[in-house]
Amino acid sequence: MPCGAFKEKPELAVAKEYVASGNFHWNAGMFFWRVSTFLDALKEFLPKTHALIEELARHIGKRSYAAN
Repeated sequence: MPCGAFKEKPELAVAKEYVASGNFHWNAGMFFWRVSTFLDALKEFLPKTHALIEELARHIGKRSYAAN
């Protein structure tokens, strides 16, 4: 759907005007996917990022990670 403009976190009064007009759509910014699908895509399209996440995953949950 084409978008004429994007307004990030409008003031409450402005947001109420948008809702009342019925002419605006809201992007909740919520994305859902399986972790495996996300990691596979990272590995294919952003291999350096994937490698860093894999390295981080080796440390999470260990006492040394909490100290850093």
